Amino acid sequence: MAVGKKETKKITTNLLRWYDKAKRDLPWRQTRDPYKIWLSEVMLQQTTVSVVQKRYVRFVERFPDLESLAASTEEEVLAEWSGLGYYSRARSFLQAARMVVAEHGGDVPPSAAEFGALPGVGAYTTGAVLSIAFDLPEPIVDGNVIRVLCRLFALRGDPAKGPLKKKLWALAGELQSPRSPGDFNQALMELGALVCTPRTPLCGRCPVRDACEARARELVDRIPRVKKRQKVQSIVLAGVLVKRGGRVLMTRQPPDARLLRAMWLFPSVEVDSLGEAPRRLSQHATSLLGVPVEVGETPLKTIPHSITCYRIRFSLFPSRIKRKPATIRCESHLRCASHLRWVHPRDIDTLPVSSLVQKALPE
Repeated sequence: MAVGKKETKKITTNLLRWYDKAKRDLPWRQTRDPYKIWLSEVMLQQTTVSVVQKRYVRFVERFPDLESLAASTEEEVLAEWSGLGYYSRARSFLQAARMVVAEHGGDVPPSAAEFGALPGVGAYTTGAVLSIAFDLPEPIVDGNVIRVLCRLFALRGDPAKGPLKKKLWALAGELQSPRSPGDFNQALMELGALVCTPRTPLCGRCPVRDACEARARELVDRIPRVKKRQKVQSIVLAGVLVKRGGRVLMTRQPPDARLLRAMWLFPSVEVDSLGEAPRRLSQHATSLLGVPVEVGETPLKTIPHSITCYRIRFSLFPSRIKRKPATIRCESHLRCASHLRWVHPRDIDTLPVSSLVQKALPE
C-alpha cells in the first residue's frame, strides 16, 4: 500500500504538531546523547514507562557513559537493572557497549549496518536510536506503531508475520518526516501509548482521526488482530530466610536455571505443594551451609509474581541454625563462595535481585 504524498504530509504534520504539545516530559527526551537514548530504548522493551523512569536515572548516575558501562562487571550492571526484568537485555547491552568501546572508540556508530550488528540490537532499536540521536530518517515499528498503522489504514491479518509485517515497515518509512525523523517516530509511539490504546482508544483526541480508515469503517475494536497469549505455567516456589548476625543468606541461581538465571535469591526450591517445602528447604539449606538448618512449617510471607509466561507463587519460610558448629561454610558475613553471600537486608539491592526478593523480604 502506497500513501499519497498529500495524505502523507497531512498525517505527518498533524502528528508532529500534536506531539509537540502532548508529549510526556521523560528524562531520556532531555538528551541527544546516543548512549542514553539507546539505554532508554533497551529498558523500555516490555517494561512500562513508570517503572523505567527511576531505574533509568539511577543507571545513568552509576554508568554515565559507554566507557564506564563497558568497564563494569555483569554483576554490577545486573544490580542496577534489578526490578526491570528480562535480564538478557542488560547482558546484551553490556556486551554491545564493550564492542562499541573496543571497535568504535566509544562512539555509537551512526550507521544502520554497524549499529544493527551489535548484540541485542534489532530493526526497531536501530531505527529508534538513529532517528532520535542522529536525525536519520529510519523507520520504526513496535507494538504501539503497529496498532496506530493498522487502524489508520484498516490493515487486517497478523502484524507479526509475512506480507503485513513488511507492509507496516514500508508504511512507517513512507510516513517518515525527513525534517524531524526522531520526533515523528516518537509521535507515532506516543500516540499509541496515550490515545490509540489497545482498549477504549480516545478517538476524539486523535490528531489523525479524519484519516483513520478503521474509525470510518467502525473496525477500531477489531484491529489489529490480538496475538494469542503464551500458555501460562504455574510454579510454586519456596524460599528460606536464614539469618546470621543481622544478615540473611542469599544464593545465586545457576546460569542454566529456568527462573532468574544468574540472579540472587533466598535459598529456594520448586515444589509441588507447600506441604513438602519445609523438608526440602531444610535439606537444601543444610547442604549449602554444612550444618543442620531447621525450617518452620508456616511461611512468613506468600506473594504472587510473574515472569514472562510463568506465574509464580512464592512463599518465604523462617529457619534457625540448630547448633553452633566449630566451623560453618560461608562463615564470613560478606562474600564466601561464588554462589553464596551473607547480606544485610538494607544492602539487598546492591546485588542483582529480582523485584520478587524485594517484595518477599519481611518488614
